[in-house]
Amino acid sequence: VAEIALALLDSGLIREEVVAAWAPAFIDAANSIASGLKNSENYNDLHLASLLQLIGRWHTPSANATLRRYLAVKNDDLLMEAAVQLAAAGQTLPPAVLHRLASDPAYRRPFYDRLKEKKKTSVFPSEYSTQASLAESDVYHAAADDDDGPAGKEQVEFVSKKIASFKGVGYTWYLYKVSFTGEDGTHSFLGVAGGYPPASTTVSPPKDRTGIYWEGEFDKTRLSSLFKAYLDWRLKEEADE
Repeated sequence: VAEIALALLDSGLIREEVVAAWAPAFIDAANSIASGLKNSENYNDLHLASLLQLIGRWHTPSANATLRRYLAVKNDDLLMEAAVQLAAAGQTLPPAVLHRLASDPAYRRPFYDRLKEKKKTSVFPSEYSTQASLAESDVYHAAADDDDGPAGKEQVEFVSKKIASFKGVGYTWYLYKVSFTGEDGTHSFLGVAGGYPPASTTVSPPKDRTGIYWEGEFDKTRLSSLFKAYLDWRLKEEADE
């Protein structure tokens, strides 16, 4: 119901006050669910995120109090949703919550981008709002979301920052060692994030060319040749688009 209500509100097919009249019922539902989530990370009902988003539209004391209950849950997806909604409402967030989300490469970029949508990036921890830090998160997601990669837990390790041309334009690139540890051991590959305009501090490249080079395992002694091979591969990919 919350997901449908959001769609109707966003499309202008229903007035805010019509849904707001049912706010106590939505808030009661969220409070009832919250009590069972403090000890479990495994809650995969995507509709609950919609419920938190809907409650976040009201900015009332009871709505904010309910969202604060979700700052104690173990599930980081729900924690991020509650944090974003509270930030949008101008509420102060505990530093521990901000650090927990920003320090995890799985949540760093999504959390930053959600706060950016709300014009609230000022609450994002400054030590993680750098090119290299958000680039690490981008590489993590490139590895986790690519079906070409091996199974296993991803780990991203910074290796080098380089300046290199792409299509005749110079860019800054961040190189990472991306390792996957599974039943057959650990396999590592080159991860590349960029490119960023040289001397800029922008945390999002004008055109995202982040990805993983799967054609050969990572070898630091061959870093330059692997990086060149990655850029050549990107050129071919974009030429075929």
